[in-house]
Amino acid sequence: MQQYVNMVLAFFQNHMIISAAVALAVIIFIWKKPGEAFKAAVFLVGMAVVFYILSLLGGTMFDGVDRKNDVTQKTENALRE
Repeated sequence: MQQYVNMVLAFFQNHMIISAAVALAVIIFIWKKPGEAFKAAVFLVGMAVVFYILSLLGGTMFDGVDRKNDVTQKTENALRE
């Protein structure tokens, strides 16, 4: 996750015109429609939380699969000997 954040930050730091345009668009959106901007912010935060939880669960599943494979491999090796 940190890798993706660093990539996005590096992109915006290296492309100042795009950064200014995005910042201007966000400011205009917040200024013209604050209610919609708040709803969008809540939605984006909610999606970030969901993806974070899914990444934690996915990491746990992959750890479990790796451990299962290790145990299975040890058992198969013991039976072969």
